[in-house]
Amino acid sequence: MTPSIIVAPFDGTGTTMWSDSWSGHLKVESNLLEKLMPHIESTYRASDQREKRTLQGFSMGGFGALKIGFKHPQLFSKIISLDGAIHSWKTISNRRKKITEEVFKTEEAFDQNSPWKSSERYVSQADQFPMKVFVVEAWVKDYNQNFKAHLEQLALPFEYIVTDCGHDMNCMMKQGVISRSYES
Repeated sequence: MTPSIIVAPFDGTGTTMWSDSWSGHLKVESNLLEKLMPHIESTYRASDQREKRTLQGFSMGGFGALKIGFKHPQLFSKIISLDGAIHSWKTISNRRKKITEEVFKTEEAFDQNSPWKSSERYVSQADQFPMKVFVVEAWVKDYNQNFKAHLEQLALPFEYIVTDCGHDMNCMMKQGVISRSYES
């Protein structure tokens, strides 16, 4: 593997889905793109070239990686979602009411911050900003399988990897899933 800098930010709120909140009191996506990335690139010998940038997330971070990567394809050349909680408006508003109320509030706000809609918007830019996309299924099967069908319907290229892991990133590492996605 090429020498790399891996930055693993943590959403301590556990509620943002890596999105800015509708009220503006949480700026998670903005802080990642406007503060953290420029800081890393100005402080370390990190490349600012999209061809050398990968965005990866696990669980809620998988939702965020897909959403941010498709929303900002000029910044990333690869997206990896590890057992992503790839909620639709229906599932998040029914199952995660705190997130819905605090971060999205409305279906329209969710659509602006979901991998479902950002992948649809990306279609028109796919030739200009080709990306390698990996969706890894483990325990959160339904969400990942539904998103797989969505990507197939959009005719976007991606690799879908099925594991027998629970919701466990260590298991995915042991099975070589993570290193496989970085080698591709």
